[in-house]
Amino acid sequence: MSNPFKYGAIVTDEDFADRERELKILIKELTNGQHTLLYSPRRYGKSSLIVMVLKKLQKRGIMTSMIDLYECVSISDFIDKLVEKTVVPAYGTPSKILKFLKSAFSGLRADITLKPDGSTKISLKKEVASYGAKHTLVHVLDAPEILAEVKNKPLVVVFDEFQEITSFNDIKLENLMRTRFQHHKNVTYVFMGSKQHIMQQMFEDINRPFYKFAKPFPLDKIPTKEFKKFILDKFKQTQIEISPSIVDKILGFTQGHPYFTQQLCHELWNIANGSKKVQ
Repeated sequence: MSNPFKYGAIVTDEDFADRERELKILIKELTNGQHTLLYSPRRYGKSSLIVMVLKKLQKRGIMTSMIDLYECVSISDFIDKLVEKTVVPAYGTPSKILKFLKSAFSGLRADITLKPDGSTKISLKKEVASYGAKHTLVHVLDAPEILAEVKNKPLVVVFDEFQEITSFNDIKLENLMRTRFQHHKNVTYVFMGSKQHIMQQMFEDINRPFYKFAKPFPLDKIPTKEFKKFILDKFKQTQIEISPSIVDKILGFTQGHPYFTQQLCHELWNIANGSKKVQ
């Protein structure tokens, strides 16, 4: 029997600890087209939460895209990732992708290649080198809206670690994004970040482009009552005995921090797996 406590990676479904309230609120807000600012300290479970939200939105017929800005070290990387994460899931095959890009990006040509794992890679780096990042971005930033219009479906785009765009010093990316995004009627944006002070500056400073563009949604720790039930249920499901008082001590020691609580329970489960009892 495998260890039921997972940490250090995105978890979903039965491995996802509570967050029922947050799930309901975010699903409602995003379904209604409310741009959202989701932030918390690192390892609070933002990514796992938003992945769960996106899965449920997909079941409602809403297209979704998630872009991790930690994977982008340059403005060219950002351009490629934005197109790749929105267009590829919607069309799948290279021929359909190319057909859409030709109609959506007048004057721009994208290189499309298949990776060894079978996934599709899109690159506009040649266009950036030829015409400049700003010229290319003006077209690419409208790709989500054009896609939603063509597909006649709403689209939710998530930017993970959004504060990283401030590292692209060669262009005023915040200004360009706000200028394009404010005209999008069929796309809802989620901006996530773990550097809370930077995220708050970006969206609460009246002099910044994204001032009041998204509704703040700070993610707190999982409520003790719900987290306690999750822990007790996981031990019970794997036939390991643990008393409610020990769970109280666990949560007191970790102060309810999602990552550290899962980590501690993971190790306690390993220790108790032989005796079938946490002592």
